Amino acid sequence: MKFIHCKDFMFELFMEIYTKVVNHRGDVQDICSKFSKKGKNIYLGAEEFHKFVTEQRFSGQLQNEILVPPPKMDEVLALIDKYEPGRNRTGTTSRLTPRGLLEYLLSEENPIIPLSEFGIHMDMTKPLNDYFINSSHNTYLTGNQLKSASTVEMYIQALLLGCRCIELDCWVYKREIVITHGGTLCTKIYFRDVLMAIRDYAFVASDYPVILSIENHVKGEELLQSMANLYHVILGEYLLKEPLTEYPIEQGLPLPPLDKLKRKIIIKDKIRRQANTSDTLPLKSQLPSIDEELQDSVTLDRQRGISRRGNSTLIKHNTINSISSITSEEDASEVASIGESITSERFEDSILDDQFGDDISYNELATKVRLVSEGEALISGPIVELLNYCTAVKFESFQASENMNSSRLMSSFDEDKGFTLLKNSPVEFVKYNMRQNSRVYPAGARFNSSNYMPQVYWNAGCQMVALNYQTPDLAMQLNLAKFEFNGNCGYLLKPAVLRITRPQPFHPLVRTPIDNVTPVNLSIKIVSGQFLSEGRVFVEVELFGLAADTSRRAHRTKPMPGPHPVWGIDEKAFDFKRIIVPELALLRFSVFDENNQFVGQRTLPVYSVNAGYRHIVLRDKWNQVLGLSTLFVHITSKIYVPDQWGEAVEALMDPISHMKKQLRSLMEDIQEEELELAMKNPHLKVLQRDSLIKELNLPPEMMTFGTFGTLKPAKPPESLPPVLEQARSREQPGATGFNNPSIKHDKQVIELEKKMKQADSKIRKNIEEKQTKARKKLDKQISKSSSEKREMLVEEKDAKLKELGNILERKQLLSKGKFEEKIFKTKKNLMDKIHKSESLELESKHKAEISKLSHQTSAIATTVKAGQSQHDISEYAYNKFTRWKQDIDKIHRREKEAWRLSKERALEHAERERPINRN
Repeated sequence: MKFIHCKDFMFELFMEIYTKVVNHRGDVQDICSKFSKKGKNIYLGAEEFHKFVTEQRFSGQLQNEILVPPPKMDEVLALIDKYEPGRNRTGTTSRLTPRGLLEYLLSEENPIIPLSEFGIHMDMTKPLNDYFINSSHNTYLTGNQLKSASTVEMYIQALLLGCRCIELDCWVYKREIVITHGGTLCTKIYFRDVLMAIRDYAFVASDYPVILSIENHVKGEELLQSMANLYHVILGEYLLKEPLTEYPIEQGLPLPPLDKLKRKIIIKDKIRRQANTSDTLPLKSQLPSIDEELQDSVTLDRQRGISRRGNSTLIKHNTINSISSITSEEDASEVASIGESITSERFEDSILDDQFGDDISYNELATKVRLVSEGEALISGPIVELLNYCTAVKFESFQASENMNSSRLMSSFDEDKGFTLLKNSPVEFVKYNMRQNSRVYPAGARFNSSNYMPQVYWNAGCQMVALNYQTPDLAMQLNLAKFEFNGNCGYLLKPAVLRITRPQPFHPLVRTPIDNVTPVNLSIKIVSGQFLSEGRVFVEVELFGLAADTSRRAHRTKPMPGPHPVWGIDEKAFDFKRIIVPELALLRFSVFDENNQFVGQRTLPVYSVNAGYRHIVLRDKWNQVLGLSTLFVHITSKIYVPDQWGEAVEALMDPISHMKKQLRSLMEDIQEEELELAMKNPHLKVLQRDSLIKELNLPPEMMTFGTFGTLKPAKPPESLPPVLEQARSREQPGATGFNNPSIKHDKQVIELEKKMKQADSKIRKNIEEKQTKARKKLDKQISKSSSEKREMLVEEKDAKLKELGNILERKQLLSKGKFEEKIFKTKKNLMDKIHKSESLELESKHKAEISKLSHQTSAIATTVKAGQSQHDISEYAYNKFTRWKQDIDKIHRREKEAWRLSKERALEHAERERPINRN
């Protein structure tokens, strides 16, 4: 065995090994033949390769030679010299062989995504809330939400993957601040250890700010002060301790630009009030109205918050009525859903609730807190001192947030509440995210740490869509792929429709084109795959974007044998007719084997995808490169044009081609009319080509689009023999496809359909029996269980029954697919036999008619006038026979051609009826 040193393993050596393994890519040879002028050459000349590179370079959005200039011939020759270094030269003419073309297609000069997209290429000077932020939920967990281990390593991994918003659930255990999932069996880690890991790894993958989303269950001044000291001592200069001088915290002012916050750690936490304060806060129903609050003049109580520094939370007097109460809804949602199952290592309630009160409400502050003469209130506390641009508040309404108009305030929603807001007030949700940040996190019922679909909330402009990083499901794969670009810095600039106020507000559930946003049409053809999997494999192409754009599991190739399957350059393309907002859309390619097991995937942003023939390097579930595994695809990207305007736009963009296409269509219509005329009267010859072109006043170059006969009609004979009359009146043969009664009512077909129904009934009966047994067993357990476990058992029962229902559906589909395939093959074999029989019958009929015609012309010879010589009689009879035989031959040629076309249409119809392979 020969070993290759890594220093010697260059691209040339890789290509040599690669071509040996894939054994000469037939699909690349087909491309050479397609672009070759002669159509048979297995190489591309300089002009042909120039045409190929020009098509590759056009993005398809605007095929405009001014905006996107075609490559110069010198550039093309340089590419040929680079990838075909003197291997195939004939004189001074350069050419590219399939091997050289393959090297070009695999090179960095032909990427599926421009290489610039992988670096930081977006505008990073916009306010913080104008970006999507890579976010994590319960970052410390390694598994499920109930009893998995908590580790510092998970924070390190998340930060190295580009995550910029991580979560810390802080609790008190034996007088120490720890991080864990409260009220569960999850293990604990020390708060200080996590802060040290964050300090060391926060800015390894990216220099842009890290947001610490704190779920704070620490109570008591001493522990809170200790917590604040840990922030200061461990995070040091990275900690953003106060607002930037040029970007103060004031109502109506935007958040600071992202690049001004580089290498800073921002604390996101809530504000609480002490329970032993001398003020008693009234119930919400007792609060004065907005008008009363604005009219009242409240004097200052300088003894409250006197130690607060200049960077304290400032609350403007004229908008206090609209501020929401501050809390963490994550605590209430998750802990309530889990219950109060506590182990022997239960948290010590060393700090009782009466030592520290509830979350404070801004409406309460509007009534009870004394205001300074300038109209500002102060709230004190060691943690509050560190809050600046990410202050958590409880969400009350979009109107209250708009009245407050404070960009530094933000709210968190679980996925259910977020979806409800999106469904009921989509436009207001988008406007909210234009003004301030929001965070969405998984519902508390996701005990297995599964994830929701983040695309739903990206569509509304939510900045921090937090996911469980420990679960590499579809949602996490989309998240990793989305944030892979822009230098993997963890921040992506939102599309303009989600950042800029418009006369017509953006609606995330829109199904029609948006003003000033160009929708696109995407067409994808899977040509081949390399190094995929043994056995048969298939590819699914999905689109994730707005609700109107999303297309899941609608496009799938037929299974082909691996590991290097080839579907061909003529494979049917998958068409995504209209993508309303391409900047929000993600295109996903996923490969599965014949057992429906995951092989690899790649998710790409639609707005960055290059058109043309491209190789897509596949990734695993963690978005890591899968060695040599690739898909070879052809992508066409065009501006979407409604059907009613398609022809007009085509004529405007390329009037010459459009005119030629129209003339070609006209000539084809004329040919069809002539064919119908000849079928009705074979003795009337078609018009002469030159005369027709002259009559229609067509340009000379259109003479190649049709072939025509002579202008003069032939003189019909005095009488026609009966056999010729029968041939003229006979109808065209027709292949009826699967609707042929002899196929439809065939015994084999009926028997297979009967077996399919029996198999389906048997599967359903089997699964229903299992469902009944499972239901009885679980109902018995529920009746015997305690009230604490009953809810979990009920959920387990529902999940089990749902799982059995899914198994039933899957088995039914597999069984039906197998029988449908057998029925299809049986019908197709019967149809082939019918076609063969029809063909033999047609040939036999033709021979019989010619034989009859010969006898009839002999009879004609005996009836000629007696004065004619024998030679004249023979010549007259021969001319008659020849003319009539030509007529019959012509009719039979027409019949045979019509029969052939009918058979092709029947086969096409049968292929369309082929059942989808559900394996």
